[in-house]
Amino acid sequence: MPEIKNVFRSGIMNKDDDERIIPNGQYRDAMNVEVATSEGSDVGTVQNILGNVRVEDVIGNEFKCVGAIADEKNNVLYWFVTSKNLDAIIEYHDDGTVTYILIDLKGDVLKFDKSNIITGINIIDNLLFWTDNINEPKKINIDTFKLNPIVDLTIFGNVLTHSNMYVNGGSVGPVTEDHITVIRKRPNKAPKIKFEDTVVQRQYDFGNALTPFGGPIDISNGTGLLPLVGDPLVLGHTSNINYFHPFEYGVDDIILLSRDTAIGNLPQNYELKLRVVSPNSFYNSGINEGRFISGFEILEINSAIPVNQSFVYNAQKLTEDKPLFETEFVRFATRYKYADGEYSAFSPFTQPVFLTGSYGFHPTKHPHNLGMENKIVNLKLQDLIPLDTPTDVVQLDILFKKESSTTVYSIDSIKPTDPGSPNNWNTSMDTTILSTSWTNYNDDNNTFHTTSNGGYTGEYFITTENIYAALPANQTLRPWDNVPRKALAQEITANRLIYGNYIQNYDLIDYLGDSCYVDTTLDYEVRGFQENNVVDFLTGKKSIKSDRTYYLGVVYGDEYGRETPVFTGKDSSINIPFDLDSGPGFDGAGSNSLRLKVRLKGPQPEWAHYYKYFIKQTTGEYYNLVVDRVYKSVQDQSLWLSLPSSDVNKLKEEDYFTIKKQVNVETQVPEENKIKVIDIKNEAPDSIKFDYTTLGTGGGGEDDLAALFPDSNGKPAEDVVRIAIDKETWIETEFGANLDNYTRSDRFAMQFFITKNGNKTFSEMYFVSTAYEEDAGVSGRYVFILSKKITAADSWVESSPGILNATDRLSVELFVLEEKNAIEFEGRFFVKIASNPITQTYLIPSANNIADNVLTARAYPYWLADTPQTHDVTSGGLSGMFNTISTWANNTNALHGSPTTNEESEWAKVLKFDTDAESSSGWFIDNLAFVSAQLPFEAKNMWDVAFSGNMTKGDPLTAGEHVYGLEGIVEVNSATGAYSPTGSKTWRKKPKILNSTKTAYMLHPDDQAASTTGFTNTYESTSPPMGFFMHFSFSSCGVDLHDGDFGSDDSLLTDGNNSDGSGFKKSLQWIASSSIHHDGDSLNSIGHNFANFNANVTAVGLEAHDAQFDPAYTGGPSASSIVNSLTTGNQFKIEGDDTEVYTIQGVDVKYLYNHTPWNPMPVSNAQGNLFEPNNSVSKFFDAWRDATYPDSGTELENLKQKIVDFGKANNRRVVYVVQLDKDPRVGNYNILDTADVDSFNAINFIDTYIQPGLNTLPTSPAILETEAKEDQDLNIYFEVTDALPRILDLTDGTGATGLTSDYPIGAFGSKVDAESVKGHLLAPVGSRVTVNNASGDPGEADYSLQNAAFPDQDFYLRVAAWDGNILTLESPGLEAFAAGTPYALPQSNVYYGESTSSPVNPHKTLTFWREDGSYTKGAIFSVREVDASNNYVTKVELFPLCHNRDTGLGYYNCFSFGNGVESNRIRDDFNASTIRNGVKASTTLEEPYAEERRKYGLIYSGLYNSTSGVNNLNQFIQAEKITKDVNPIYGSIQKLYARDKDLVTLCEDKILKIFVDRDVLYNADGKQQLLATNNVLGSIQPFSGNYGISKNPESFAAESFRSYFTDKQRGAVLRLSMDGLTAISDAGMHDFFRDNLKDGELLYGSYDAYKKNYNLTINYGDNTGKTISFSEKSKGWTSLKSFIPEFAISSVNQYYTMNFGQLWKHHQEFELDGTTVVDRNTFYGVFEDSSITPVLNTQPEVVKNFNTLNYEGSQSKVDMFTIDPVTGLTDGQYYNLELKKGWYVEDIRTDKQEGVLNEFIEKEGKWFNYIKGKTGEIDTAAFNFQGLGIVANDLPFEIQLRQTDTPSATNGAARVVYAGTNTEATGLTYIWSNGGTSSEVTGLSTGAISLILTDNAGIVYNFTVYITISIVNGCTDPTATNYNYSANLDDGTCTI
Repeated sequence: MPEIKNVFRSGIMNKDDDERIIPNGQYRDAMNVEVATSEGSDVGTVQNILGNVRVEDVIGNEFKCVGAIADEKNNVLYWFVTSKNLDAIIEYHDDGTVTYILIDLKGDVLKFDKSNIITGINIIDNLLFWTDNINEPKKINIDTFKLNPIVDLTIFGNVLTHSNMYVNGGSVGPVTEDHITVIRKRPNKAPKIKFEDTVVQRQYDFGNALTPFGGPIDISNGTGLLPLVGDPLVLGHTSNINYFHPFEYGVDDIILLSRDTAIGNLPQNYELKLRVVSPNSFYNSGINEGRFISGFEILEINSAIPVNQSFVYNAQKLTEDKPLFETEFVRFATRYKYADGEYSAFSPFTQPVFLTGSYGFHPTKHPHNLGMENKIVNLKLQDLIPLDTPTDVVQLDILFKKESSTTVYSIDSIKPTDPGSPNNWNTSMDTTILSTSWTNYNDDNNTFHTTSNGGYTGEYFITTENIYAALPANQTLRPWDNVPRKALAQEITANRLIYGNYIQNYDLIDYLGDSCYVDTTLDYEVRGFQENNVVDFLTGKKSIKSDRTYYLGVVYGDEYGRETPVFTGKDSSINIPFDLDSGPGFDGAGSNSLRLKVRLKGPQPEWAHYYKYFIKQTTGEYYNLVVDRVYKSVQDQSLWLSLPSSDVNKLKEEDYFTIKKQVNVETQVPEENKIKVIDIKNEAPDSIKFDYTTLGTGGGGEDDLAALFPDSNGKPAEDVVRIAIDKETWIETEFGANLDNYTRSDRFAMQFFITKNGNKTFSEMYFVSTAYEEDAGVSGRYVFILSKKITAADSWVESSPGILNATDRLSVELFVLEEKNAIEFEGRFFVKIASNPITQTYLIPSANNIADNVLTARAYPYWLADTPQTHDVTSGGLSGMFNTISTWANNTNALHGSPTTNEESEWAKVLKFDTDAESSSGWFIDNLAFVSAQLPFEAKNMWDVAFSGNMTKGDPLTAGEHVYGLEGIVEVNSATGAYSPTGSKTWRKKPKILNSTKTAYMLHPDDQAASTTGFTNTYESTSPPMGFFMHFSFSSCGVDLHDGDFGSDDSLLTDGNNSDGSGFKKSLQWIASSSIHHDGDSLNSIGHNFANFNANVTAVGLEAHDAQFDPAYTGGPSASSIVNSLTTGNQFKIEGDDTEVYTIQGVDVKYLYNHTPWNPMPVSNAQGNLFEPNNSVSKFFDAWRDATYPDSGTELENLKQKIVDFGKANNRRVVYVVQLDKDPRVGNYNILDTADVDSFNAINFIDTYIQPGLNTLPTSPAILETEAKEDQDLNIYFEVTDALPRILDLTDGTGATGLTSDYPIGAFGSKVDAESVKGHLLAPVGSRVTVNNASGDPGEADYSLQNAAFPDQDFYLRVAAWDGNILTLESPGLEAFAAGTPYALPQSNVYYGESTSSPVNPHKTLTFWREDGSYTKGAIFSVREVDASNNYVTKVELFPLCHNRDTGLGYYNCFSFGNGVESNRIRDDFNASTIRNGVKASTTLEEPYAEERRKYGLIYSGLYNSTSGVNNLNQFIQAEKITKDVNPIYGSIQKLYARDKDLVTLCEDKILKIFVDRDVLYNADGKQQLLATNNVLGSIQPFSGNYGISKNPESFAAESFRSYFTDKQRGAVLRLSMDGLTAISDAGMHDFFRDNLKDGELLYGSYDAYKKNYNLTINYGDNTGKTISFSEKSKGWTSLKSFIPEFAISSVNQYYTMNFGQLWKHHQEFELDGTTVVDRNTFYGVFEDSSITPVLNTQPEVVKNFNTLNYEGSQSKVDMFTIDPVTGLTDGQYYNLELKKGWYVEDIRTDKQEGVLNEFIEKEGKWFNYIKGKTGEIDTAAFNFQGLGIVANDLPFEIQLRQTDTPSATNGAARVVYAGTNTEATGLTYIWSNGGTSSEVTGLSTGAISLILTDNAGIVYNFTVYITISIVNGCTDPTATNYNYSANLDDGTCTI
């Protein structure tokens, strides 16, 4: 008989090919078989597979495995399990040992989620890392957690307990999530600093101890004589409240004393030197009540001190101790070292630790500031270990940083295991306070006691400047670690931890889910304690630099220390003004110790645990300079300052400085000033280095002058250089020297002066270039040729041209110049500045050296006045200037016959200035009208006339409000009136013009959104309440801007397309206009091409355009000198009045058009009716436009004329609004008395005159401060506070019931934590506590009540302890809390701080003061504890929310010395160390801050090196390049895998290779060349093939260089090997995976190292699915498997899977006892048949009849035959007398028929049988209908089973039911093999159970079934409608 044979040598399934072409050796399907992997050598055979056994018995059935990893080096694996009651990490060793590593019974540590598979797990050494994309990435030290006691669960009664955290071998309590996060917390607060200074300078009110208190004090001990050296001296130190300092010196200390009135500073100016014998005995009663009595020995007396007076003494200890960090500003911080070697980021740094001395500058002895040397000798850091220190911290590093360096050093470390003091982790800092009753504070029974510091420990003494190791520079760039909050992918490569597809940042959402915004306020205050702002300046005091702008930022932090960028609010900046006093007094900011006061308002992010304040201050560096002498240049009357050469680099030419401290006075200059450096010389300039020896003075009356200057061509006059003096007359004058005694080599100078009313006015000093040369033919003359012409400023030498000024007794003084002693100039450089009232007053040492003045400029102003406020109401027009507040006599009407000057012809006549030339230029006091005002040049970088219009506040639509004239000189009340800030005459910053409907003013569209559309403070008086303002004007300005030439036939105006004004644009010549206002339209861009104006106009035109409002362009040097004199501080006299000197207090400049406006300008009449004058260019342009732009005619001619008129010089004037210190109209002389349209009155601008040679060294020099360099445009903010809690955790303590009703629901979260330490961040234990005392309510605890009797001791109330939001106060508590006080408020209607409104109830506010002078505040919600004996409150409950209250910052950036000097630099030396803004920086972000899922991003940590002990895996320093992004087109990153030196990155749509520590260079031919690089992650190279991993990282499995994964989106399974990507799903299984992958909820991949297979489980949910194996040996998919694991992993070449969290080992034939057989194909106790579906397809085109089927192999299945119940016959065979397991055919099919073959018969080594047709499907007519045996009927009964759930269980059961139903078959005869006789048997264990069943008809049925181990979920309640008999684990779905 022919035989078709198939051998399974290929060993793979093929579900893709047609059945006819499947290759021989492949098969269609298989289950639980292995082919070509036989454990023998029968390659090509098919065999069933070994099952698995459970290898642990510690996991119950309710668990699930969510992750696992193998540690091959240690032969262990770890798997993660979770249940509703427990999370755990468990270790399995290949020796069978099972160990719980970490047990989490609280559910808040591991936080496993059974619905989430963890795919990012790694082990490095003993550290286990994982990330689950839900929680914080985590890490544990396996060895550490193994220290937990091992719980033997096999012993009855033993239960699991929550794991403890172990540090240094000892438990520190239950493990928390904080212990195992990758991110490690840093210290939240800076160390507390305590120090002792070298020269403890204090101030005491000393007197004789035997004198009654308050009486006269006699320091002579009653002798009336000053004690002698060696005498004893007993002094009483009174309790004067103004001198708080205790007597702090000890026995044998040497102290220096000087009276506070003594000149100079200690230690230089000491008057007494004393040795302390017996210090500080305090008296509570008697004659010395309230005093400390101390005994001394007198060592030295340096001054005769009056003996019968009381004195306040400055005292300073004399010490030989060398100061620490004498020339450095230093800061300190800390950092943690954790048990696994990680270092945290730095704590906040302290403010600079620096102790100033007494202010001390001397220009020659010490030209540096002695006060800016650090005086610290002993330095102690305290509170290093606060209560929030993590328990797994094993070391605290003390960090140190100099301000002059970016390097941070580690000074030392302290550990819990350190021995005792001085530097001790465990040292507790106790506080000594006074135990007393507030009402009995003078009781002699007062005692001191020590209070605990509330758990704070740790202190460190610094006694040397020896610094240890420098930390890596990148640590300074690490304010916090940017460890992802969540991450999907994780890998370790290059000894770094890498995350991919991670979440960073947060959404700014409050607890209600609403968006938050930052709302802050920033202010300043005097840096005092509580309300006491008295600050002594014995030494420099911390302050914030004045004249600086500070910007406030807020940073939020989460519980692990991640921080946001800086957020700013609308009120987040403030400028520290020059004068803190807004009134008439002066309180200089530079003379105060200032502090910034801040507040954070509004709703806050719910996730934020704390916030910090950051400050930005970008102004550059500045210097202080000490002035030696001041010299006045005899040439130009400027000043030359002599300064120490050591300061030469602090200034350069064109710099500016401010005079801060006055000369010889210890006070700040009370006037703002800014002085420009004109010149700098390293050698003394000629103008000051000579002594001027007078050779005589001549002149005086008319006769004297005629005799002295006999020659007409030798008289002094303007522009003259030749002076001829009669010899004889000269020698006869006062001191006149015979010049014949001098030679030509001598140098001479002369100076002229006049004398009026005893006051002298001096000219410039004129040097002589050629001396006493006699003219040819003329003898008896001294002839001098001056080195320069006599200037116009000195033209007063003549009273009229050619007439010497005999009226004012003109005189000339002649000098010979002799070079000064060089010692005066040695070691000096010289700075030239202008002489002005500021420099004269505050730099020149003594008024005795000042004599008279020098004339610097002279103006000859006229007075021009139109008619004021007269109206012609009948005609609706105006006949004068409307809306004035003054009246005056018109003086222009006579010139042009009009009440107002508003036409071009009228202005031409007015501007004659007593000449015959119209439109002349000149100065005048301005009472004239104007038509519009011009925006300044600077606003547009040109004079854009489009931006002209009304620039006064007056609104023409309101009667009486239109302003179009000036009022000459006015007296202004700064509070009210037209000139007040709200009055109509206030000037606008931007011009307005009439709108198109003539109904309102409008801004130019370019300005309508501008922020500068308000008003100026032109008339805001600086000397309230009255101010005097003079309108001092110059006109005509510049030259005519248009010459009337519009081209031939007016082509320039008319050519082109006139509808867009193109011709008009070309016609304006030197007038610049970006637009013109159309009637009926708004502003249109018709006019000059504004952007190209500069390119289209000639250089001459540009010059004329730029200077069109410049008086000097027309008026020349004379006008220029006047303009330069019109500055604040300058002075002038009015000609004719030499007694009054007027000081300019301010100048504001306005630019006006006189007669022709550009834009339409409205005016209004007396009734307020509005109309438009027809004289604007715009008006005539409209007329021309309305006529359709004719090229001739009236409209064109009118427009041309208006353009010309507008450009005329007489159309422009510049007005200087000059504020004066007095009224120039009411003094001895009225400036308007003689000034008129044709007459003037001279104004003489003057300067102080210093007589040459009179210059002495000051005793206390003036101090200059250089103007800070340009602002550094860096948006960098610096940290200035510790972490401040956003909210206090609520405390579940006594009286805390009803919290949910007392506080807004959800506002504070639900956490109730008595262990909370957030209160310590708000107010550390030991902080001083005061209570607000506004309105005089009881309960005040201010210093005046609590400390009045003991001003020299710190007896303040202090913070004692925190318990959540419950604060305990140090005994005795807050005073005077009787019933009914405001503290006894009900807990209702509370204010919880989320609003900025006022609280409903006036709860008291506590202020917590820290050591550095900063403070925070908290509001009392309720009183919790009152001392019943005295009503003192000792415990209060605070509002949990901590923001929305003032915080005083400890930040400072300079020291103030109370005299205007503010220093931030060591010794004020050049290039010395300065106080920086801070250490830890941050910035704002331009883009919105929000939670960010960086799907395409990678981020990596620092290095790990176990050899060197470096563990930086927690360090994610975002300032470094630690991120890399893949191309978004590749999809999100799902999995990372380190392969060799590459990082394989599996994205959704692409597989990438990233070079690690290498990069790729491509050659010209496209070949790669690998390069070493500093980049951790180098180039990215995609693998060929358009595949990714979709979103199934769980499908990934790897072995060696191969890895496997699925691409669900593309229905593929991939292998990545050294040859790239291969779609292994195409190995005959493409269609299978295409159809099945898409339905899988979970695609779990694992590698079976034992069988070398990749197993892929397609889980459809509810533990249903398919597992299929791929074999590299067979290069295909060998079989399906009947196990569906939760997780699977290979370890030590063994394969393990997890089911219900339990660990099962595969490929096992025996149970753990080694003897019990495990059935093959049995997984998790459930048996499943092996099967294979071969295809016999030889010659598929031939129709074949199959008769028999045989196979070569092992035992066939044999069904035990029994007697046929119908016929009673047997088959007569012997092989089937008993049941046997084995191979059988379930189904055989051809394309024609189907059959079955349920067993085989062995014949000659083969197994065969005939093929039988299926019952009911046999075609009896068919030729092949034949066979052997008896036809069987279907059985009417079947057996239902309930399997056992464990190997040793006896909970199996079986019952008989009718076939195909769940109905139990009862009432029959049952014989069970275990003796049972009913339809059901229970209590069964694993194994076979047989039944002989006889029905009612007597038919016998035999059954054999098998009880196995299997978990079946379902309803186990028999009464339920969905009862499942087979279920042995109730799943809660029962339906009753």
